[in-house]
Amino acid sequence: QFIVGGFDGAVFAEAAAELEALGDLEGAASAEAEHASTCWLLGERARADAHIDAAQRLLAQQPPSAVKAKVATEASRMLMLAARHEEAVRTGEEALAMSRRFGLAELQASGYNNIGTAKASISDASGVEDLERSIELARAGNFTYELARALNNLAVVVVTRGDVRRSLDLLLEVRELNERTGHEGFGRFNRAAMAQRLFILGRW
Repeated sequence: QFIVGGFDGAVFAEAAAELEALGDLEGAASAEAEHASTCWLLGERARADAHIDAAQRLLAQQPPSAVKAKVATEASRMLMLAARHEEAVRTGEEALAMSRRFGLAELQASGYNNIGTAKASISDASGVEDLERSIELARAGNFTYELARALNNLAVVVVTRGDVRRSLDLLLEVRELNERTGHEGFGRFNRAAMAQRLFILGRW
Protein backbone atom coordinates (compact mmCIF):
# COMPACT_ATOMS: atom_id res chain seq x y z
CA GLN A 1 0.00 0.00 0.00
CA PHE A 2 2.80 2.41 0.86
CA ILE A 3 4.58 1.87 -2.46
CA VAL A 4 1.53 2.04 -4.73
CA GLY A 5 -0.27 4.75 -2.74
CA GLY A 6 -3.41 4.77 -0.67
CA PHE A 7 -1.75 3.79 2.60
CA ASP A 8 -4.04 4.33 5.58
CA GLY A 9 -2.28 2.21 8.21
CA ALA A 10 -5.19 -0.17 8.71
CA VAL A 11 -3.01 -3.27 8.24
CA PHE A 12 -0.59 -2.17 10.95
CA ALA A 13 -3.37 -1.07 13.27
CA GLU A 14 -5.22 -4.39 12.91
CA ALA A 15 -2.02 -6.38 13.39
CA ALA A 16 -1.10 -4.44 16.54
CA ALA A 17 -4.57 -4.86 18.03
CA GLU A 18 -4.77 -8.59 17.27
CA LEU A 19 -1.27 -9.30 18.56
CA GLU A 20 -1.91 -7.36 21.75
CA ALA A 21 -5.15 -9.30 22.28
CA LEU A 22 -3.17 -12.53 21.97
CA GLY A 23 -0.70 -11.31 24.58
CA ASP A 24 2.12 -10.85 22.07
CA LEU A 25 3.24 -7.43 23.25
CA GLU A 26 6.51 -7.54 21.32
CA GLY A 27 4.68 -8.34 18.10
CA ALA A 28 2.19 -5.54 18.73
CA ALA A 29 4.98 -3.10 19.51
CA SER A 30 6.81 -4.08 16.32
CA ALA A 31 3.67 -3.36 14.29
CA GLU A 32 3.25 0.01 15.99
CA ALA A 33 6.91 0.89 15.31
CA GLU A 34 6.60 -0.04 11.62
CA HIS A 35 3.42 2.03 11.45
CA ALA A 36 5.29 4.96 12.98
CA SER A 37 8.16 4.70 10.50
CA THR A 38 5.78 4.57 7.55
CA CYS A 39 3.81 7.58 8.79
CA TRP A 40 7.05 9.52 9.15
CA LEU A 41 8.01 8.71 5.55
CA LEU A 42 4.63 10.09 4.50
CA GLY A 43 5.30 13.31 6.39
CA GLU A 44 2.68 12.60 9.03
CA ARG A 45 4.69 13.52 12.12
CA ALA A 46 1.81 13.53 14.61
CA ARG A 47 0.68 10.04 13.62
CA ALA A 48 4.27 8.81 13.67
CA ASP A 49 4.76 10.14 17.19
CA ALA A 50 1.52 8.55 18.38
CA HIS A 51 2.46 5.11 17.08
CA ILE A 52 6.03 5.11 18.36
CA ASP A 53 4.69 6.22 21.75
CA ALA A 54 2.23 3.32 21.63
CA ALA A 55 5.05 0.91 20.83
CA GLN A 56 7.04 2.11 23.81
CA ARG A 57 4.03 1.90 26.15
CA LEU A 58 3.43 -1.71 25.16
CA LEU A 59 6.96 -2.64 26.20
CA ALA A 60 7.37 -0.31 29.18
CA GLN A 61 7.00 -3.10 31.75
CA GLN A 62 8.75 -5.75 29.68
CA PRO A 63 12.35 -6.84 30.29
CA PRO A 64 15.11 -5.82 27.87
CA SER A 65 14.95 -7.65 24.54
CA ALA A 66 15.97 -7.31 20.91
CA VAL A 67 12.51 -5.97 20.04
CA LYS A 68 12.60 -3.45 22.88
CA ALA A 69 16.03 -2.32 21.66
CA LYS A 70 14.69 -1.84 18.13
CA VAL A 71 11.67 0.14 19.29
CA ALA A 72 13.83 2.36 21.51
CA THR A 73 16.28 2.94 18.67
CA GLU A 74 13.47 4.03 16.36
CA ALA A 75 12.04 6.25 19.10
CA SER A 76 15.43 7.91 19.51
CA ARG A 77 15.62 8.57 15.76
CA MET A 78 12.21 10.20 15.73
CA LEU A 79 13.02 12.32 18.77
CA MET A 80 16.21 13.47 17.06
CA LEU A 81 14.32 14.36 13.89
CA ALA A 82 11.80 16.31 15.98
CA ALA A 83 14.68 18.33 17.52
CA ARG A 84 13.98 16.84 20.95
CA HIS A 85 17.68 16.27 21.27
CA GLU A 86 18.12 15.64 25.01
CA GLU A 87 15.34 13.05 24.92
CA ALA A 88 16.86 11.51 21.79
CA VAL A 89 20.21 11.08 23.53
CA ARG A 90 18.65 9.62 26.67
CA THR A 91 16.44 7.17 24.77
CA GLY A 92 19.26 6.36 22.37
CA GLU A 93 21.62 5.47 25.21
CA GLU A 94 19.01 3.14 26.70
CA ALA A 95 18.58 1.52 23.28
CA LEU A 96 22.32 1.25 22.77
CA ALA A 97 22.77 -0.56 26.08
CA MET A 98 20.23 -3.17 25.02
CA SER A 99 21.71 -3.46 21.53
CA ARG A 100 25.12 -4.15 23.01
CA ARG A 101 23.69 -6.68 25.45
CA PHE A 102 22.09 -8.68 22.64
CA GLY A 103 24.90 -8.22 20.11
CA LEU A 104 22.76 -6.26 17.63
CA ALA A 105 25.43 -4.54 15.56
CA GLU A 106 23.10 -2.84 13.06
CA LEU A 107 21.02 -1.34 15.85
CA GLN A 108 24.23 -0.18 17.53
CA ALA A 109 25.20 1.62 14.32
CA SER A 110 21.78 3.24 14.21
CA GLY A 111 21.92 4.14 17.89
CA TYR A 112 25.29 5.86 17.66
CA ASN A 113 23.99 7.72 14.61
CA ASN A 114 20.90 9.00 16.43
CA ILE A 115 22.86 9.94 19.54
CA GLY A 116 25.70 11.58 17.63
CA THR A 117 23.41 13.69 15.47
CA ALA A 118 21.37 14.78 18.49
CA LYS A 119 24.49 15.65 20.50
CA ALA A 120 25.96 17.65 17.63
CA SER A 121 22.71 19.59 17.37
CA ILE A 122 23.16 20.83 20.95
CA SER A 123 26.87 21.61 20.46
CA ASP A 124 28.17 18.51 22.21
CA ALA A 125 31.51 17.82 20.49
CA SER A 126 31.38 14.11 21.36
CA GLY A 127 28.61 13.73 18.79
CA VAL A 128 31.21 13.56 16.02
CA GLU A 129 32.85 10.58 17.74
CA ASP A 130 29.49 8.84 18.00
CA LEU A 131 28.84 9.38 14.30
CA GLU A 132 32.28 8.08 13.42
CA ARG A 133 31.59 5.00 15.55
CA SER A 134 28.31 4.53 13.69
CA ILE A 135 30.16 4.65 10.38
CA GLU A 136 32.75 2.16 11.64
CA LEU A 137 30.09 -0.34 12.72
CA ALA A 138 28.07 0.11 9.53
CA ARG A 139 31.14 -0.49 7.36
CA ALA A 140 32.14 -3.59 9.32
CA GLY A 141 28.65 -5.09 9.05
CA ASN A 142 27.97 -3.86 5.50
CA PHE A 143 24.82 -2.13 6.75
CA THR A 144 24.50 0.11 3.71
CA TYR A 145 21.39 2.03 4.80
CA GLU A 146 22.92 2.94 8.16
CA LEU A 147 26.24 3.75 6.49
CA ALA A 148 24.61 6.18 4.06
CA ARG A 149 22.58 7.76 6.87
CA ALA A 150 25.61 8.21 9.13
CA LEU A 151 27.81 9.59 6.35
CA ASN A 152 25.13 12.12 5.40
CA ASN A 153 24.55 13.15 9.02
CA LEU A 154 28.26 13.58 9.66
CA ALA A 155 28.52 15.60 6.44
CA VAL A 156 25.90 18.00 7.82
CA VAL A 157 27.64 18.26 11.18
CA VAL A 158 31.12 18.98 9.83
CA VAL A 159 29.93 21.58 7.31
CA THR A 160 28.30 23.54 10.14
CA ARG A 161 31.75 23.61 11.72
CA GLY A 162 33.31 25.00 8.56
CA ASP A 163 34.90 21.85 7.13
CA VAL A 164 33.32 22.01 3.70
CA ARG A 165 35.89 19.76 2.02
CA ARG A 166 35.41 16.91 4.47
CA SER A 167 31.66 17.30 4.13
CA LEU A 168 31.94 16.98 0.36
CA ASP A 169 34.17 13.90 0.69
CA LEU A 170 31.56 12.24 2.91
CA LEU A 171 28.79 13.05 0.44
CA LEU A 172 30.86 11.68 -2.43
CA GLU A 173 31.24 8.46 -0.49
CA VAL A 174 27.46 8.21 -0.17
CA ARG A 175 27.10 8.70 -3.92
CA GLU A 176 29.68 5.98 -4.59
CA LEU A 177 27.91 3.68 -2.13
CA ASN A 178 24.58 4.21 -3.86
CA GLU A 179 26.10 3.56 -7.28
CA ARG A 180 27.86 0.41 -6.08
CA THR A 181 24.85 -1.09 -4.32
CA GLY A 182 22.11 0.19 -6.60
CA HIS A 183 20.48 1.73 -3.56
CA GLU A 184 19.19 5.28 -3.89
CA GLY A 185 19.02 5.95 -0.18
CA PHE A 186 19.08 9.67 0.55
CA GLY A 187 19.84 10.31 -3.13
CA ARG A 188 17.89 13.54 -3.48
CA PHE A 189 19.35 14.98 -0.29
CA ASN A 190 22.81 13.85 -1.31
CA ARG A 191 22.71 15.54 -4.72
CA ALA A 192 21.39 18.82 -3.33
CA ALA A 193 23.94 18.86 -0.52
CA MET A 194 26.79 18.11 -2.93
CA ALA A 195 25.73 20.98 -5.17
CA GLN A 196 25.82 23.36 -2.21
CA ARG A 197 29.30 22.22 -1.11
CA LEU A 198 30.66 22.46 -4.66
CA PHE A 199 29.23 25.98 -4.97
CA ILE A 200 30.87 27.06 -1.69
CA LEU A 201 34.21 25.65 -2.84
CA GLY A 202 33.94 27.49 -6.15
CA ARG A 203 33.75 24.27 -8.18
CA TRP A 204 30.94 25.54 -10.39
